[in-house]
Amino acid sequence: MTERSLKVTAVVNGLVMALLPLTLMLLASLIPENTNTSATVHGGRGPVGAALLVWIGTWRTLLPLSLIAGWRTLVYARRWALRDDRAWWGVFEAGICGFLYLLLFLTPSIVRQPMKAPPYVAVYGGIAFVVGLAVGLILRVTALLVLKISGATKNPVPV
Repeated sequence: MTERSLKVTAVVNGLVMALLPLTLMLLASLIPENTNTSATVHGGRGPVGAALLVWIGTWRTLLPLSLIAGWRTLVYARRWALRDDRAWWGVFEAGICGFLYLLLFLTPSIVRQPMKAPPYVAVYGGIAFVVGLAVGLILRVTALLVLKISGATKNPVPV
């Protein structure tokens, strides 16, 4: 196995992390809205254009997560190549990242009203943890597919 195939796996997972929200937004834009009105206004862009505009606005918040996903994928791919497969820990790590990322955004509210914060942290933190687990599972499957397609095999010697 070459270091190149491990790095390709990391780059692919970084891109998946960046493009996963866009994919979900595009899929959601294709679902017809069930409204009582006869017209849906998207500001002249259409549902796909509106989804792209929202994704572009949120992309800078996704960049750190994409870089983390790529870096951790490289770490776990190297371990996989050495037959030290702890990739399920990587899925759990993604859940923890989701929870911590949410805490980062809730910090101003927690500081302003600390007595009201625990239920919000518990509920939204739990949701963020589960979403992180789901994303981690997607990244694990993607990494294994890329390693399989690239013909990578586990080596008993360091890469």
